[in-house]
Amino acid sequence: MGNLARCGDTPESHVRLGKTKQARTQRVFGKFIGKMKKWMEKEFSQFVYYDEADGKIIGAVYKIGNQNSIYGAKINADVEGILGQYIDSDYARRAVEEYWEIQSRTLLE
Repeated sequence: MGNLARCGDTPESHVRLGKTKQARTQRVFGKFIGKMKKWMEKEFSQFVYYDEADGKIIGAVYKIGNQNSIYGAKINADVEGILGQYIDSDYARRAVEEYWEIQSRTLLE
């Protein structure tokens, strides 16, 4: 069966893992909160995470320096926050996604 993860008891319920976790997360959370969040690659190893509903950038991953492969992650909400430094852009992007996933389940009012 190759690169499949089991989600149930039937072969039809298998999910192919070739797609990114982000795409699966977007589909699931897009249904519940009505907004899709996507990544866009910019120049110089920079990625922005934005809300497709209004185009607002809500997170970013960027390369720190120009010779090393250390990436920084930040979120853009009411105030900008730094999430940390990561050894790979995938880890940094995952940190931004997890931050907004937690925020989508948090009631602040």
